[in-house]
Amino acid sequence: MGDLPEREQALEDGAAWIAERDAALDVAEAEVVSRETAVGVIEETIAANTFSGNGLYIVGDDIQPGTYRTEGGAGCYWERLSGLSGEFDDLIANEFAEGPQAVTISSGDRAFSTQGCAEWTLAN
Repeated sequence: MGDLPEREQALEDGAAWIAERDAALDVAEAEVVSRETAVGVIEETIAANTFSGNGLYIVGDDIQPGTYRTEGGAGCYWERLSGLSGEFDDLIANEFAEGPQAVTISSGDRAFSTQGCAEWTLAN
């Protein structure tokens, strides 16, 4: 029976250690939640500023003005358009190339067309 106070002390010490670990775990969990939230915002931003390398995109609706980059591809073709009539006069600029590409789409552009390119991502 003489060791009962020692055992009670050991239990109290163990409980204190568990309480400290629980507090540290709560802090670590809060940090993880904070980082996950920040990563989620970044992922949403990237998704909102990335579009496929194949398609026709209306500036201001589908995509926003800015400088976009792509890794390109074999036969990457893009064009900035002032209108959608299909007439040559609608063409502001275009490029047919392999490899990385960058293009600045202005707020005055009506649309952007791309074929055979990798995803485009807003660079600025």
